[in-house]
Amino acid sequence: MLPTQPLRLPAVTLWTDTEILRHVDAAEKREHGTVGNGLDMLRALAAERGVALDDGDYGRFLHELFVLQAAGLLSWQLMQSPGRVRQIKPAEPLDFLNNSRDFSLTYEGRNQAQGRVILVPLPDPAEDDGRMITSLTLEYVAKSIARQLDQFQVRS
Repeated sequence: MLPTQPLRLPAVTLWTDTEILRHVDAAEKREHGTVGNGLDMLRALAAERGVALDDGDYGRFLHELFVLQAAGLLSWQLMQSPGRVRQIKPAEPLDFLNNSRDFSLTYEGRNQAQGRVILVPLPDPAEDDGRMITSLTLEYVAKSIARQLDQFQVRS
């Protein structure tokens, strides 16, 4: 017999980059200026949302921290205790978060956390900006020139 109620899957909590950046920014502005460790930050964010943490939240949150770090928006230190035998690995997110400390925003991270957009003028297209020209672009230019010339003007 089929159930009459639809099957409900547990809700997955996703942590947004802006939410994390704003939390770190607010902590930097407070008197002590720190968020503690990564686990403390996750627990504080969960409390702000009023959600309970499950085992998958640690990995999803750690993934978002690595995304922010790779984007150049957030930095932190991984603290290794002197008596610790095992290496701290991201494959163990709870342990990794518990040993991640000294979270700080980069200049770009602070701007994003505060919703600031910095506009800079576009470079002048008539000036050389120092970038290399790809071989594909040079090939297109050569073919375009070749189409403009007749067969006697093009050297084979």
